[in-house]
Amino acid sequence: MPEKLNFKRDHYCKDDHLGFSKYVDTLAAMIQDKSFDTPFCLGVYGKWGSGKTSFMHQLEAKLEESASKPLPIPVWFNPWRYEKEEHLIVPFLKTIEKTLNEVSADEEKTAYQAIKETLTESAERVARVARAFAYGAKVNFFGLALTGKDIFDRDEQLTDEQNKELSSLGDNLPAIYYDICTRLERAVSLEDFRLVVFVDDLDRCLPEKVVELLESIKLFLDLKGFLFILGIDREVVQEGIRQHYRFYDDINDSSGQKKDGRRIISPDDYLDKMIQMPLELPPIEPSRKLSFIQELLGKSSLKDHAEMIEAGVVDNPRSITRFVNFLAFMGRLAENMKVTIKMEDQNTAGRPENYLELIDNFFTPSFYVKWAVIVFSFPEEHKEIKNKTQHFFDLQSAARDTVEAGEKQPDKERRSTIQVSGRLKKILAMGEPFPEEAWLIRKFVFLAASVSIVVEDQKVLAKFPGDIPEIGDMVPVKAGPFSYGDDKEQESIDYNYEIDAYPVTNSQFEKFIEDGGYSNKKFWSEEGFDWLRQKKAEKPRFWEDEKFNKPEYPVVGVWYYEAEAYACWAEKRLPTEQEWEKAARGDNGLEYPWGDQFETNLCNSVESRSGGTTPVKQYPDGKSIYGCFDMAGNVWEWTSTPHDRETMVTRGGAWNFNRNDCRCAKRFRVFPNYSSSDIGFRCVKYLPSAT
Repeated sequence: MPEKLNFKRDHYCKDDHLGFSKYVDTLAAMIQDKSFDTPFCLGVYGKWGSGKTSFMHQLEAKLEESASKPLPIPVWFNPWRYEKEEHLIVPFLKTIEKTLNEVSADEEKTAYQAIKETLTESAERVARVARAFAYGAKVNFFGLALTGKDIFDRDEQLTDEQNKELSSLGDNLPAIYYDICTRLERAVSLEDFRLVVFVDDLDRCLPEKVVELLESIKLFLDLKGFLFILGIDREVVQEGIRQHYRFYDDINDSSGQKKDGRRIISPDDYLDKMIQMPLELPPIEPSRKLSFIQELLGKSSLKDHAEMIEAGVVDNPRSITRFVNFLAFMGRLAENMKVTIKMEDQNTAGRPENYLELIDNFFTPSFYVKWAVIVFSFPEEHKEIKNKTQHFFDLQSAARDTVEAGEKQPDKERRSTIQVSGRLKKILAMGEPFPEEAWLIRKFVFLAASVSIVVEDQKVLAKFPGDIPEIGDMVPVKAGPFSYGDDKEQESIDYNYEIDAYPVTNSQFEKFIEDGGYSNKKFWSEEGFDWLRQKKAEKPRFWEDEKFNKPEYPVVGVWYYEAEAYACWAEKRLPTEQEWEKAARGDNGLEYPWGDQFETNLCNSVESRSGGTTPVKQYPDGKSIYGCFDMAGNVWEWTSTPHDRETMVTRGGAWNFNRNDCRCAKRFRVFPNYSSSDIGFRCVKYLPSAT
């Protein structure tokens, strides 16, 4: 009896299901060649879910098969796990120390026992460097600002002798680093071993952490015996580099060019100077893709439909695994629905007389798979089918080049104009067709809707029920407690207020300019007016740029002082970051305005690939519980909350930042005298009573 398909863990493959073996074998042989010159940095490039982690684990396993010198010692470091650490270099060094100790203590690794003493000594030296970095008293070393012992491993108990030693490390850190690295390099050379450092999930980190780790790795790129293998999505990491250095990119227009035509820092150059060998993961081979799908389906009743899945789901291992999980739940739910439908009252309205025959013949695995592919891979078509079941029959007829007997000429002509994409056409043409029975299609639509997990965190009476507010409208936010920050701490706002439904647009800001906003001192703070006199500004920085100045686009290129002056002119003010966050995520602390899962089609972030700002009304389904639009993506928004003595807090992410930066809790610091094509604002004002 066939097994039921169950969920599959999204885990790396130890066995080669993806066709990596020839690349792994070639690379391993090169690394183990005595003439291979180190230090060296290899970049394993691939998109999200393409198998980078599997590739690196298979390379590690291949390296460990050999007992010949130089002996490889794999070190695994996942910076994403330490993202909340103040300085990544400390857990990075501690990971190297831990690995060296584990290898020296493992008696089963006989090839390493001859160098056990050297490994143990090297581990202690690396630990000393880690302590030096962690306890360096407010030193700045190679651009890494270290601030003291609070960033070290809180659980490590230091001896009195170590504490005494550490008391003077701040002034001696560079000397300690060079001394210990020289000793470590000598040990590697004499004992003939290599440290192969695998860095995974770098592209899941926030931009500042990406650059910090890359800067830390640079410290070791001149040491013999070190080989770094970085698994990264090149575009994501480049964007992180670009955002990290944007304050040093002295641009004077939206193209990102300096006055002399050059950028100060190029993300391409940055990576290319670090990575001596870029290796782009190849796409999964067709035969490998099919065998991978068959492996995931196992002995389930769905295994006979692997070819349909192969044709309908993209060539990405993680996407394939997600689809199989989607299918597993959908298949089991369908079997339960069959029982429920058969038990319905025979007089149920709208049900055809042959409903039992339809259920027995078409609520079956081949049709589950076909429908699951449509839902998963063609969401826009499925959305249209939900609204109009006839659309599905038109698609199916066009794909199969069929015309129903007795069909009227207008229907024939309509169906002949339907355009079906090649991949969807192939899916709809496979196997038996769905019967043209709207009742059955509605059951499949309901089945898929039941599988989709929708976050209904809380219900709020909207000021504009069922409608999209006009530009300039504000939405009310009630006084009361809410979850605040990454840790979702309980905060409370003890007054009612209104906040703009949208970021301030170019059409709104134009009225401020026309009303003499830049020449009327009463709208400006004292500091802002000083800035205005020095800058002699008459309009925002990108006001003349056609890419950003369309009327319903958010105004960008506004310095903090300009946003502050506009708010005063409009008889409003800039929100505090607490007011902004409550309006964005509701009372229960959603990750994003719409729920806890990121969705590309709900906001304008780097994943959307828009290349710039978009109209403020473009993402109505991405609005917050309180009815605020564009609280994730499009533009960062000024708040009135200082981040420190020199900078202000901005919130919300932007069109050129990734999903992590679009989280409601994400804070970003910006100097008030800085402007950019990704910074705008919205306003608030108090409400005298509950609404």
